[in-house]
Amino acid sequence: MSFFHRLAVSLTVVGLLGCEPQADSLPGVVDQQDDAIWTDLFAGGLKNWMSISGGSVGDEWQFDGGVVMLSAAGGGDILTRQLYEDFELQIEWKISEGGNSGIFYGVAPDGQSVWASGPEFQILDDGAFPNLAGTTETTGAVFGLYVPEKASPLPAATGFNATKIIVRAGQVEHWLNGSKVADFDMKLDDWVERLAGSKFASFPLFGRVSKGHIALQDHGNQVWFRNARIREL
Repeated sequence: MSFFHRLAVSLTVVGLLGCEPQADSLPGVVDQQDDAIWTDLFAGGLKNWMSISGGSVGDEWQFDGGVVMLSAAGGGDILTRQLYEDFELQIEWKISEGGNSGIFYGVAPDGQSVWASGPEFQILDDGAFPNLAGTTETTGAVFGLYVPEKASPLPAATGFNATKIIVRAGQVEHWLNGSKVADFDMKLDDWVERLAGSKFASFPLFGRVSKGHIALQDHGNQVWFRNARIREL
């Protein structure tokens, strides 16, 4: 191999190494090849979001440098202005120490609490709640219904986690940092039985809204979201 050939190979390797993603920017959220089919939910800040009543987002929800942050309790849950039926949602998040939050989908446009209709991708500082290990209240769970499998969230306040939620004809997948952690079908008996035995059984719209809002939860703790995008399937 000639000197110039070896030099070209070396430069190529160095270039490839320099393209590695940052540690706190996990794969699966940004794909420049198909941006045309995705909607950036944080484009223009929080203009695509509203309060439960349909009004403006509370001041406690702040947008800076592409990141949406709940700075303090009182901002209330926020909902997408648009309704979605079958979709893939990708979003990155970081929770504060001891924090709790969630991402809801299939939320009814009725002005009621988001948890009365929308299943939740649970967000939690798992390390602060060891008593909840192996339950439906840990990160990645379908809150109150399905325990997450192989979930490996980053320690609280250390970096952003990558979440993906896919909903297609009642079939739902929860993904966390590249691993599928929950998979269920709202048309099957397993879902019906779990729902009937849960605290959501008394809510007639829970899991039954075919086209609903995406919502981010104000659980009273600081939480950060970024790179939120969605595509309809």
